[in-house]
Amino acid sequence: MLLNCVRVVKVSRIKRLTMICTMAFAVQISSGARADGSFSYAGLEYYGSSQMTRAEVEKLVHLRPGASEKSVESVVDNLRKKFEKLRLSANVQIASVAPDKLFVVVDFENAPGTGVPTRILKNPHHVLTKSDKPDLLLQKLRARIERLNSEGREWSDSYPGGVRVFSDEPANQIATEIRRFGPAMRDEWLEVVASDPDKRLRCDAIELLNWAPDPVDTCAQLIPALDDSHYEVRAAAEEFIYPRLDLFPANFPFSNLAMSLVRQLKRPSHSDRIKSMAFIRALIARYPQMSVPFRRTSEQDLERFSRESNISTVRKAADDLLVILRAPLPPGAPVEIPQAGF
Repeated sequence: MLLNCVRVVKVSRIKRLTMICTMAFAVQISSGARADGSFSYAGLEYYGSSQMTRAEVEKLVHLRPGASEKSVESVVDNLRKKFEKLRLSANVQIASVAPDKLFVVVDFENAPGTGVPTRILKNPHHVLTKSDKPDLLLQKLRARIERLNSEGREWSDSYPGGVRVFSDEPANQIATEIRRFGPAMRDEWLEVVASDPDKRLRCDAIELLNWAPDPVDTCAQLIPALDDSHYEVRAAAEEFIYPRLDLFPANFPFSNLAMSLVRQLKRPSHSDRIKSMAFIRALIARYPQMSVPFRRTSEQDLERFSRESNISTVRKAADDLLVILRAPLPPGAPVEIPQAGF
């Protein structure tokens, strides 16, 4: 599992991944490009680790500013192989900033049992489900979205009542077919998320839950997945929970959610950093009083990103959130808020 954490985000997938994510998360992987449609290398994002110095990482990257996106992908692939050979656990990602910049982001993970804790699978085993038809439909849906993106055709999604729907009718028809399986297979999909050792299956199960009943309860049950051992699963869980935030009642386990976001902010992964900042900001917008514990638990991390990040969107996200955390509470703020003693 540790070596599986080294992954390349292909530039050719940038637009697709951005559109699948909610708007607040789009800063992670931008869809912008130059007039000729290309991106180029702008620098290394590395916060330092006892496992390797910045100079050593830069020597491995060995890219000049302006290098092509193909060169960046090749370097990241070589980094992945190099770290695997050295038995180093690392997250290697490509982050883009509109209109045309690419950054190689390298984060080394701590040894098991140290650093920010991750959850332990509830009952590790391969979970057998009643039918594999929803999985086939999910692949069909992804292929449809990929086709729309490759053809430059606009589409959007929304979550009325917590169910994901698409503006593209063929995509929506596939989603409707998946929804037929939701009532019978919801518990099985949740079990996959909680117990299956295959991170790909955990991600797929979270996506399938978009068409299962009781989305608010599903969000509550997915909070532990925000502490998953793999950043793709954490991202999938967050992208499920975030667009349903307005559905949450006052007794939703906000404190558990908030603490997971605080831990996520501290994890060695670009996607974790940018997503957690967006989600924390959204929570504070709804419950301003939560800024007090968020400031206590997160201010130092945000100051570090503001000071050390080479990526302008990361610095801006950190600076904007720091302003919000340090601002006085608005007058007349409601007294009744979710438990926020995290």
